[in-house]
Amino acid sequence: LELYKSWGFKDGRLSSDADHVAGAASSESPAPGVRIVHDSAGIPHVFADGPDEQTIEERLAFGIGYAHAEDRLFQMEVFRRAGEGRLADLLGRDYLEMDVTMRRDVETDAERRAQIESMLTPPEQRSLQRYADGVNAVIQRDELDPRLLPAGFALTTDLPIAPWTVSDSVAISILETKAVAESAGNELGYGSLARRLAARYGLTKAAAILNDVQLTGDPLTPVTIPSSGGARRTTAGKHWDFVSYAPADTVARIASLPAGIEAADREVRTGDQAIAQATKSLGLPHFGSNAWAIAPSKTTTGHAILWGAPQVSYYVPPPLQEMEIVGGLTHARGIGVPGAGPALVIGYNPHVAWSLTSSQDDQVDTYIDRIRRAPGGAGFEYFWRGAWRPVAERKEIVHVRTTTPASTPLVGEVPLPVWNDDTFTFYRTFHGPAAHPLPCVVSTLDVDAGLAYCKTRSFWNTELGTGLAVVGAAQATNLTQFDAAVRKSVAGFNFIYADDAGHIAYWHTGTMPVRVRGHDPRLPVPGDGSFDWRGFLPPSEWPSVVDPAQGWIANWNNKPQASWPDAGDGTIWGTTQRARQPMSLLAAGAPFDLAHAWGVARRTGELDLSATLGFKPFLTSLLSRSDLTPVERAAVQQVAAWDGTSFYPGGAERSSSGGETGNVTGAGFPIFDAWFAAMEARVGRAVFEPATGDASTARGVRFFTQIAGTLSPRYEFFDDYDQFLFDALSGRASAADYLGGATVAAVSRAALDDAIATLSAAQGPDPAAWRASMPQISFMALDVGTIGTIPWENRGTYGQAVAFGR
Repeated sequence: LELYKSWGFKDGRLSSDADHVAGAASSESPAPGVRIVHDSAGIPHVFADGPDEQTIEERLAFGIGYAHAEDRLFQMEVFRRAGEGRLADLLGRDYLEMDVTMRRDVETDAERRAQIESMLTPPEQRSLQRYADGVNAVIQRDELDPRLLPAGFALTTDLPIAPWTVSDSVAISILETKAVAESAGNELGYGSLARRLAARYGLTKAAAILNDVQLTGDPLTPVTIPSSGGARRTTAGKHWDFVSYAPADTVARIASLPAGIEAADREVRTGDQAIAQATKSLGLPHFGSNAWAIAPSKTTTGHAILWGAPQVSYYVPPPLQEMEIVGGLTHARGIGVPGAGPALVIGYNPHVAWSLTSSQDDQVDTYIDRIRRAPGGAGFEYFWRGAWRPVAERKEIVHVRTTTPASTPLVGEVPLPVWNDDTFTFYRTFHGPAAHPLPCVVSTLDVDAGLAYCKTRSFWNTELGTGLAVVGAAQATNLTQFDAAVRKSVAGFNFIYADDAGHIAYWHTGTMPVRVRGHDPRLPVPGDGSFDWRGFLPPSEWPSVVDPAQGWIANWNNKPQASWPDAGDGTIWGTTQRARQPMSLLAAGAPFDLAHAWGVARRTGELDLSATLGFKPFLTSLLSRSDLTPVERAAVQQVAAWDGTSFYPGGAERSSSGGETGNVTGAGFPIFDAWFAAMEARVGRAVFEPATGDASTARGVRFFTQIAGTLSPRYEFFDDYDQFLFDALSGRASAADYLGGATVAAVSRAALDDAIATLSAAQGPDPAAWRASMPQISFMALDVGTIGTIPWENRGTYGQAVAFGR
């Protein structure tokens, strides 16, 4: 924990062979041709050899599975149960909603096995089976010697441990993909808000307000691919039309929304909240990261540098595991998801290095189907493409444990398990390209209204494609091979790349649906077939750039390039998007060495980005007023003198003896923070409170527009509502009087007075003396004891700094 807090780095140099692992602490050979060496930091290094490449790959897969299970077996058990909808069987009724939602929304075991057959070659299937064999070897070993079993199995009486299967690994891959690719898919929430706005203000104004809330085409949003300056290869001049709609289309969609949409939204939201709670309490895998690559012309060494930092929240154990894997075509080090298979999602080899960030694209749409009871009353039909067709129906039994510990880990007596069986019925219709329609998972069946609400996912039952992409990435030795590998990805990922030939590159990947003209992807559409997808964007047309003249590439979930369509009901890409901060440091900071490259992340992480990326002037401009009270002027002066440094390490206040006081240094941060919260509540209140019923504008709007689990911690500054707040204050959001007849200065001053009232009541009248406690990073523990906290930084859970040519 102290190493992480202090930005300490392990030596990550690749091992020449199994006998020369730096800091080797133990070694074992669990199978012929397989050797696993753990170093003093606990990192496994897996080596395999054999008479041919296929044998080596199978042995390497066995070793990776063995190493994953040896270190993370109970975590893997939780992951597979989460992906398969079997948590309530282990942890009780608190997880039943999560299980029901997952079983409804993801592929069945039979479909997962069919995906393996259709997407993997026979040799690849054998390698995945050998990964499962490695996991099972550890299960068998530990059951023979219970002293080796992870504590979680005994504490939850999860014995005997079920054998690991290849389908389990695919279930975890699907869990990962959903976490990445479903940053959108909230059409019912946007539709519910739009319908309320229309009831209050009429259809045309409601559509205009919706367009303000999710302003698209912002020319000032930071982009990864430069619009000018040139590159070895770039899509900068390309334009796409796979999303195309006009204000009249939005009006038409709002007009067609049925009265039952809010009830349908509540049903979906309940499941989303259950998944979000399970993700938080159990440390399930999800992604949101920053990364940059720096060209040789901008480094002190004359070679490329790469930084990558996945932000997957704070868990013990973390949802990613570091390891080195060596055998045949593969010699790489990085991190992978335990249980998901023999792959590194982020890493490097002797020739290439890469990292990922989530793309935030919209790969999910909601349809509203007309339904009726089937002739004879058995089941339902839906109207699609001119005919009534059967709604697919299946029943599943969910095993629910009724006597279970309230949490994990458990101390004290473990009750004997008792279960109940609950039966649920799930429905699907079909939508998508005519040649290959996809299941549309029904979340709400409104029999009385004759409607069904369902979601179609563009990546359905192809999730292994991203696994194949990262396996190929680890084996690539040059730019051409890496390019071919990443174009297999199906989940919405950004790949950031550097290599030993001096190239840097970027790809924005994922299966993107081609929507019909007039389809506003923020809203549900009729399921009669007229809005079915027309196909998918070919991987050859994905945004990409190689060796831009500016000498660096960066991404922090921002827009790939200016001409790429905005993300439907996904993340808003706007002026204040957080990538602007590291981009400004990269643009100003050459030449870079390795420490300087990761120093960009550290400097960014200690800043309050809401202040540095645009909001601070709305407060400090009040100093030009002559009518401020003494306390108002003193408070604003504190903010004006503050450069945004708020978090660890630079923002930590220290006493005269040098020790940390536990506070943020200075008064600028607490004053700005309280003002910002007041602005979130005030701006737009006159417009939105009558529609949402919530006096806090931000809370009321977020309830409808942001999916549970996608809300980042406040100081990660990754919140769609705050971009609308900026647009309203800067005058770009103008469909309604969001300031309630007041000026920006008047609203800002009223928010300042709110902040002053709060701070003075708690800390006295002198603004210079006001302080805020340092926010903390809290670690959730799965099957270990309580973990301490560390001071907050807006940083990755893991950091990878790679310099070639050293």
